[in-house]
Amino acid sequence: MLKIQYTYFSSALGGTFDHLHVGHESFLRFALERSQKIILGLVDGVLLEKKIYRSTLQSYEDRKRALESFFHHEGRKDDVTMIPLFDICGVATKLPTLEALFVTPRTLPGAKIVDEGRKKKHLSPLVTECFNMIPDQHGGFLSSTRIRLGQIDRDGFVYLFLFAEDQRLSSTMHTELQKAWGSVLKDKPATLLAAPVVLIGDITTKHFLENNWPFSFAYVDGVSRQEKTITYNPGVITKTLLKNPAGSFSQSVVNHMIEQGTKNHQKKVFLIQGEEDVLVTPAVLCLPLGTHVIYGDPRRHCMRDIIVTEEIKETLRTLLQ
Repeated sequence: MLKIQYTYFSSALGGTFDHLHVGHESFLRFALERSQKIILGLVDGVLLEKKIYRSTLQSYEDRKRALESFFHHEGRKDDVTMIPLFDICGVATKLPTLEALFVTPRTLPGAKIVDEGRKKKHLSPLVTECFNMIPDQHGGFLSSTRIRLGQIDRDGFVYLFLFAEDQRLSSTMHTELQKAWGSVLKDKPATLLAAPVVLIGDITTKHFLENNWPFSFAYVDGVSRQEKTITYNPGVITKTLLKNPAGSFSQSVVNHMIEQGTKNHQKKVFLIQGEEDVLVTPAVLCLPLGTHVIYGDPRRHCMRDIIVTEEIKETLRTLLQ
């Protein structure tokens, strides 16, 4: 059996490794190919406090299990020691036997801080090995933050490109999308207070307004399924008028929805000229993980609550493609 010649015996790296994706895996393989032993600092504690959409950040134990599974698959589980990382340096300024530090361009400044810390303790400097992270499928930055924001999946697929141009739904697709998605919403769930809530449809929006339930923003067209005009109190509807032709997805409306999803809105209602019901699909595909997309289901005489997850994004993506 050919013995592998490693550049380093002992090295270190650190990161959050949330929603472990192909970029993470490439970075970790880069380190495994060069170092026989690795100490991996897995971010926890105060270093997580400023993370965007922290509410959908995986727990320390979930992230650790995903990494263990990856290293086991690579046949190197016994060569990696994982420890919690509560500050930028971790043990990298304490271990004299370390030879190298693996970083990415975004974590490169931390390497300088580590070396300054080692210098103060009269330890030898570390070789800095910088790995250029792989891009998403359209050349953008592939990151866990963008996965939590609902923009991409773990393989770097960009959901927005499903709506790169206006498109009409086929009759088959229209039938599929009319199936019952999500769970029946009967009462105001406590979770609505801690997550973005997007409403699709007049009846649902009127119900939330009349009961003073919290929501972030809503899309309505002012007409019910029975062609009855729906009226709102003065000042409820914003002045922005959006066009989404019946049975289609308008690129401009999808872009508007994504923009609103990044804002901390309270009860913004937007009027659609055309059809708003079909907007459930781009809402699920393009909005952040954990978002509640709530819509009316007239066939079953109820409201439905879809909580945006990676799994349902993949299901709807498969239908659209």
